[in-house]
Amino acid sequence: QSWLINKMCALSHVMMSDHDGIMGCDAVFLARLLLEEQLLDQGRSDGCKGKYGSKFHPSALVAENGRGKPSVGSRPLTVGEIASNWSDGACLKETLRAKFNLQGKDPLPVIKKNLNKKIDAKSY
Repeated sequence: QSWLINKMCALSHVMMSDHDGIMGCDAVFLARLLLEEQLLDQGRSDGCKGKYGSKFHPSALVAENGRGKPSVGSRPLTVGEIASNWSDGACLKETLRAKFNLQGKDPLPVIKKNLNKKIDAKSY
């Protein structure tokens, strides 16, 4: 899914690293946001042409997998909208942290624990 990688790279400047240098928690929230936005879009942005459309949205081939009829009036957030509101403005980062809670608890400790497991596993 190159569109996801492209969008994550374009937003890499908004991801903060923790005291231990791990940007993973922000990356997890951002990836989840982008995937959910694309799902809610129901394929309306798939196969977009132009300078950004083809780079930040799935190809037309992805759209051909039989999605339902899309509704009018919504679209995925743009890179600029996410960047402007990640920490400032709408505070997307904190909103996502609350939205993706784990049974009412802060998801950060679980995300950090799993990221550290992945990092430790790779170092062997």
